[in-house]
Amino acid sequence: MNKTKKFIFLVILFSLFTVNLTVFNVEAQEEAINDKTTAEEIRVIESVEKVDPQKPKRSKISRKKGKLSNEERNLKKEFNINTKTATLEKNGRKIEIGTPAEIENNNTKIQDDKIIFEASNNKVDLTLENVEGGIRQVIVINDENQPRVYNFPMKLNQGDYIVSNANGSLTVNDKENNKLLTVLKPWARDKNGKTLNTYYKVNQTGFEQVIDSEGAEFPVVADPTWCGNQIQSVWWSDDNSGGRLNVIPTWCGRYAGTNSWDAWTEVYNRTPYHWQFNWSDRRYGTNKYWSLYNQFKCHYANPLAQIFEGEWNLEVYRPHVSIWETYKAKCNP
Repeated sequence: MNKTKKFIFLVILFSLFTVNLTVFNVEAQEEAINDKTTAEEIRVIESVEKVDPQKPKRSKISRKKGKLSNEERNLKKEFNINTKTATLEKNGRKIEIGTPAEIENNNTKIQDDKIIFEASNNKVDLTLENVEGGIRQVIVINDENQPRVYNFPMKLNQGDYIVSNANGSLTVNDKENNKLLTVLKPWARDKNGKTLNTYYKVNQTGFEQVIDSEGAEFPVVADPTWCGNQIQSVWWSDDNSGGRLNVIPTWCGRYAGTNSWDAWTEVYNRTPYHWQFNWSDRRYGTNKYWSLYNQFKCHYANPLAQIFEGEWNLEVYRPHVSIWETYKAKCNP
């Protein structure tokens, strides 16, 4: 066999090995999955849905090339059922989110929008959910003998750090102090829907969720939710009034908005150039700019606008007035 044929043979052999390795990865993921709906799975889902105060909008987790993933513009999400981890990648920076050590499952089930880890010996269940704008982990504590503190480890990039906020949420920032993710204020409820005291504590590996379940009826349900995108889409539309900026928020931005200025920055970064309003120049001093911002902030802070308006329309022609006057004018001064 001459050198050329040898080289071609080795290339083909390597290609076959790579294909087989990919298939093996797929099978390794699939092996751990019980595709039959079980009574345990139904119990976990019902325990969560019965008391869930968020009821997030979820989207399907795709299974391609050995990966469980979902992508929303600049936010990529991957789920690993073997390690019980999720990876969020935003603007090229990856953050791996782990699950508490107490999650020891016998069976794993993938639905369209969530991965369910059924507990060994009915101890602590977990669902790993793909929500619009981020991911959510929900723990189901089945009896009073289980721990009250759950550690959620995270692998951050060098220089990234976690900040505790006054409202109980957490923020993951990069070394330039740009916000990458927000961990929403935690919640916890017992089987009757009673709200329980819960809070986060930042530690060296990530953070802990502490749950006060004194006097609770079990199971107790609690969650951390990671939000990376608040804005789904932005586009300009022309009309006789001078133009309109149309904004559609994600579930994270609509129902669990964390900071109006962060969301507005996302709007700015996603807005294309418009000939009637030079958006590419960040002209903080112009009345048009601040009018659009106040209209946006009004929608963002208005629960009725968040829930019932599919999109938020910001008109260029509207005058720049104070935010309070904008509120009084129902966001349309």
